[in-house]
Amino acid sequence: MLEKRKTPRHPMRLRVFLPELNAFGSTSDISLYGCCIETNTRFDEGQLLDILIELPIIGPIPLKGYIQHNRGKNQGTGLQFVQVHFAQDQSDYLMLYRSFLKFISQLENIRAQYLEMAQNGKLELFNFPEG
Repeated sequence: MLEKRKTPRHPMRLRVFLPELNAFGSTSDISLYGCCIETNTRFDEGQLLDILIELPIIGPIPLKGYIQHNRGKNQGTGLQFVQVHFAQDQSDYLMLYRSFLKFISQLENIRAQYLEMAQNGKLELFNFPEG
């Protein structure tokens, strides 16, 4: 299948709240322009939603997006973020989200370096014991 996205997706579980529906969910992946949300709620394609997405360290921030695709309950709903130009705070929240995403990309690069160094025998890869 041909990848149509302009930016990479990052597999990440973040807590999500949909205020209009009083419903919780979580992301399965996030990207610069949207995310995939898993909830018990079915949405209509094109539906506009307000969401709260909880970013680690930062906390919950409100974003707005529309349903790009809907695979059904618990199967993932693609949400594309929209920037509301007349609402300055909405633009600021989107800017915070995008700054967070750049940081995630940096962490993924550090992880890749760590794994490469372990693979090349430069250091040992450690895991916590089961417990």
